[in-house]
Amino acid sequence: STQAKTLFPYTTLFRSGTLFIGSIGTGEVWKFVPGAQVPTKFIGADTSHKNVTGVFADETGGYLYLCANDFGAPTAGSIQRYKLADGTLDKTYAFGVAAACNDMTFDANGNLFVTDSIGALYKLPAGGAALGAAWSTDAKLASVTAGKYGADGIAFDGTSNLFVTNFEDGKLLRVAINNDGTAGAIDEIVVTPAITRPDGLRYVNATTYLVIENTEPGKLTQLVIDNTAKTAAATVISNALPVLRPARPARCTATSASCTGRPAASVTV
Repeated sequence: STQAKTLFPYTTLFRSGTLFIGSIGTGEVWKFVPGAQVPTKFIGADTSHKNVTGVFADETGGYLYLCANDFGAPTAGSIQRYKLADGTLDKTYAFGVAAACNDMTFDANGNLFVTDSIGALYKLPAGGAALGAAWSTDAKLASVTAGKYGADGIAFDGTSNLFVTNFEDGKLLRVAINNDGTAGAIDEIVVTPAITRPDGLRYVNATTYLVIENTEPGKLTQLVIDNTAKTAAATVISNALPVLRPARPARCTATSASCTGRPAASVTV
């Protein structure tokens, strides 16, 4: 529809039967309550979140977290926290450096892990007041193609690992969480058949995940992981998903003041 082409619905998330939809096109968040055929606007457009990518609900705490970006200017993104009860803004966590906030997940201890598609992972500790420096800047999190999107979808396995997609490189990564909470080793999980432009990633069980392949048409693919062999078997569930791609202008250039402390990059898809 015309509205869908304007909204560019980027991320969807079910929580207690409610479907939240972030809009990369308008910066809004919409929701479908159980049984509804028409969504209602949950969070309106605002200059502080012109492009919304990942959204994640914390039902225990009563909050919805979202990745707030402005793809029209190379400014630092942020994580915003809204009250699930009424959609009012509760807190903003700034990255402090240029970042392409993409998606997020919680671990079992309530720590929030966030992908930065320039090539990093961030951690907001449970109850933390602010984001610190990047939790991991391992080279595997960035694309090998300069200026392209790296770390994208993210999911927690329920024990001590994160799985992260590298969008442009078509990779699936396993990121260990050390006992002290620091970032551990990052291993590539070799997927067969290979996946292309893997985007959102969602947990089904400890070894089974769903990923969106941002191809044309888009694909919904199931991944079954063998952690010992560091492999995954991919099965396409649907290969007829519509893909709507808004333009993503340069996010970070060599002359951008907001890029201080980060490599210069023009991040596009």
